Amino acid sequence: MRRALTLLFLASISAVARPATADPAITLVSLPSPASETAQHPTLATDRQGRTWLGWVETDGGIPAFYCSELGGPGGWGAKVLVAADDFGQRPILTATPGGHLAAAFSLKGNRFVWTQSRDGGRDWEPSVRHDGGDGAVATVLQNHSLLAAWPSLDDAPRVAVQYLTGPYAAAAPYLLSREGAIGSIQLQPLLDGGAEVMYATHLGSTAIHFARLHRRHWMNGRVLSAPQPAKPHEGSGPFEERFDLDGGRVEVAWLEPSGAWASSSPDAGARFAAPVRLDFSSRPFFNLDVALLHDSAAMVIFRSASGLYLQRVDPSGVPGIASLLTDEASAEWTRTSSVGSARIALALDFAGSADHASLVAAVASRPSGGITTFLVDVPEAALLAAAAEACHCSPTAQQLQGYSVRGTVVKLDLASRQLTLNLDPAPGVMDAGERTFALADREHPILAPADDCLGRIDLTPGGWRIFDLRRLGR
Repeated sequence: MRRALTLLFLASISAVARPATADPAITLVSLPSPASETAQHPTLATDRQGRTWLGWVETDGGIPAFYCSELGGPGGWGAKVLVAADDFGQRPILTATPGGHLAAAFSLKGNRFVWTQSRDGGRDWEPSVRHDGGDGAVATVLQNHSLLAAWPSLDDAPRVAVQYLTGPYAAAAPYLLSREGAIGSIQLQPLLDGGAEVMYATHLGSTAIHFARLHRRHWMNGRVLSAPQPAKPHEGSGPFEERFDLDGGRVEVAWLEPSGAWASSSPDAGARFAAPVRLDFSSRPFFNLDVALLHDSAAMVIFRSASGLYLQRVDPSGVPGIASLLTDEASAEWTRTSSVGSARIALALDFAGSADHASLVAAVASRPSGGITTFLVDVPEAALLAAAAEACHCSPTAQQLQGYSVRGTVVKLDLASRQLTLNLDPAPGVMDAGERTFALADREHPILAPADDCLGRIDLTPGGWRIFDLRRLGR
């Protein structure tokens, strides 16, 4: 594997498009960590528009303190900022939305958790708030800037409670999702349509992964995922772990269980999932994993094993590739770091047809005594797609990778103001059905009339939603 010898900064990667090579190899650059040698429990957050944050816990002063840093400073990571200090436990969570609105949540002893938020990209944090709830609470910022939290509720039976922390519905009682069982870790992520996706797992003999979707202030139970058939547990396999990432309405899930590692995807915010595929992790035992979803529907799964840190790409059609060794800097100590944090991965620069590469940030707890190692992972996505196109002529074009697909009926086309009004069909996770007005992209000159049915692609820009790649459907 090729190793870059100099530090790459996110800004330089964004500004310079590098040509694809004949050898589309994944490269790795070490990023000096902003955390102290006692740091534990790394967590990563991205706004999916080029900004990435690292969060971690330090105990140098006796009381656990949660810190964050944004990627892109003069030394790779920016200044280290104190988020909160309290007697909190494991699994701190950091999430972000466009505009630099961040939320953090961490569990306390005594069935409580703490949450706080920053509205300026993590430079300043509001006073932390204590809240009743269970260990493993998570929080996220929705599109309307309300904060939503989820946690295991153990009042009468193991269930998941979800509740608004801020916003117009903050006074409402927690909503209890009705699945029962031994609750695993919970994840919560915002959707572009203003809702959210929550994922949790039950472990009763085998893993069952549950999805529920917040839509128009109502929770809808989604699908349940599990391995297609029971398998003999592999000796030395790691604990159960489930992770998911989303882009618009597309969802990618990866999970570990004693029978192996699995992945599945959904095109419609969790209403339907493809049959799970088994990931080919040849290195055993494995300890934990994480997943990041690219805009072209390829997924990058990171996992930590006794022999090193690996990355496996699942292509847009759902076929797993060969796991690549990112670093073999493993040791006997590394195999015992599960108690101080998992390996995490997040997008720093997405591939959406306008750049040749995707860049991801990886963070992993280095030693049981503390310390966090961070990497910048460069994936030549354009070259990988081109190689797939040569093999099967099925690779999507760069234009097809931008934005999100919609279908609707023309209500009004105003070429003078460069606006198109459509009566949209639903685009789950992206936009509800109904009448919406979009700005026409610069090079878009459609020939459409009222009542025409059409297809198009939309994306969210700083100025609002725009539409492009319009095609009129025949009657």
